[in-house]
Amino acid sequence: MRFAYFCFDRGDQMAVRNQHLMEHLRYIETIADQVMIAGPIPGPEGGPRFTGSVIIYNVGTREEADALFNGDPYARANMWERVETIPFSEALGTAIGGLTWEIVNGEIKMKQPA
Repeated sequence: MRFAYFCFDRGDQMAVRNQHLMEHLRYIETIADQVMIAGPIPGPEGGPRFTGSVIIYNVGTREEADALFNGDPYARANMWERVETIPFSEALGTAIGGLTWEIVNGEIKMKQPA
C-alpha cells in the first residue's frame, strides 16, 4: 500500500534544510526501496527556495510508513508546520510506467503498475 505525506514548512526553513540535508539524503538512500517518489515543494519566486516536501512510501501498513517518516532527519528537526498523510493509489504516469488499465473489447482490464 502507498501513503502520501504532504509536508508544509514552518516558515522559511532553508537554514534547517541545509543543516540536515546530508543526513536526510543519506537516510533516504537507506529506504529508497520503500519510497515511490519524493522531493521538495518549490517556493514562490522571490521567496524561500523550498516550502515543503512530498514523499510517497510503498509499504505494507500506515504504521510502517509513519516509522519511515518519523526516522527522517527533517521530521526529527521539526521543520514542518503541517503534515497531511493520505493513502495513495497510483493510476497513471511516467513514474509508474504509463497506465494501470487497458480497455479490451469495451471492458476495463486492470494492470499491475510497473
